[in-house]
Formats: sequence, C-alpha cells, structure tokens
Amino acid sequence: MQTQPTDTTTQPAKPDYWLNLADDLRTAADRVATLAGTDRTPARIHLSITVASVGNTGLTAIDLADQLAEAFDATTRTSTFPAGDRVRQVRARIGTLGVDADTYLPAEPGEMAKLRARITELEALAASAGGTR
Repeated sequence: MQTQPTDTTTQPAKPDYWLNLADDLRTAADRVATLAGTDRTPARIHLSITVASVGNTGLTAIDLADQLAEAFDATTRTSTFPAGDRVRQVRARIGTLGVDADTYLPAEPGEMAKLRARITELEALAASAGGTR
C-alpha cells in the first residue's frame, strides 16, 4: 500500500495587528525623540484610536473599547451625540501623552426598528404629497 506524502510546510504566521501597531508607535517615538532640544513645546499631544468597525473578529465595539481601556489602565464611558451616534470612549494618560480611543456603536435592535418605522412613515408621507424617494 502506498502512502500519500505529508505536507510538512507551515504557513507563515498571520501578522499580529497590535504588534505591528506597537512597532509603528516605536518608530513614531524615535522620530519624536529627534525633536529633543528644540524650543517649542506643544500644549497637547494625543494618540487617537478610532475604530469604525471591528470587522469579523468576533469582538463587539464595546469589547474592543473595554480591552483598550484595560491595556491603557483607563475606564470607558458611552456617549450619545445629538445626531444619535453612540460612541464608547476611553481616555487615558501616559505621562504627557493623552490617549483617546473611540469605538462607534451600532444602533441597538429596538432603535433600528424605530428608525425603519419612521423611514416608512416619511416615505408614505412623501408619496402622498407626490414626492418620490
């Protein structure tokens, strides 16, 4: 009986997003260090992390915000803006560096149902007035 050869090659590991980001931040820090000895001191320096979508990672935006808060030893809060956008926010400080992380939260199912009903209502109103969508 003849056996099939076994594939012993391994696929290269998928690059870790966060480790790559850490490398990029170290590069940025090295560039900031080249400013040593200059006269100007900016009033505020911030690192901003904005996550519009967590993709198919299995995480929710809230999970990601909570993980960022844990990593930066900070707390989170959820804010709703006048336009209705909801954001989970993390605010931290590392020495003189401010760290802001925002993850946009999708509308909750109940809110989406209300919005769809309102759209249907407005479309019917527009149609009765002779308007189109």
